[in-house]
Amino acid sequence: EEVIDEHYKSQLDSTVLDEELAEAIELFREEENEHRSTAIANGSENAILHPLLTAAIRTITRTAIAVAKKI
Repeated sequence: EEVIDEHYKSQLDSTVLDEELAEAIELFREEENEHRSTAIANGSENAILHPLLTAAIRTITRTAIAVAKKI
């Protein structure tokens, strides 16, 4: 969620968007933050493989964002 939140924030900060698109991106960003908060509240950070899974998900997400920017 952190990588996606950063991506949405950078889109909002660096792109001239029409109002409807900006509102949609902000809504998606809020949903990602809510998802992260819910996971933490339910003990996700205490999971045995949390650090490994977090690193893998961050890498995959960053790669997906980079690929999407190219197409």
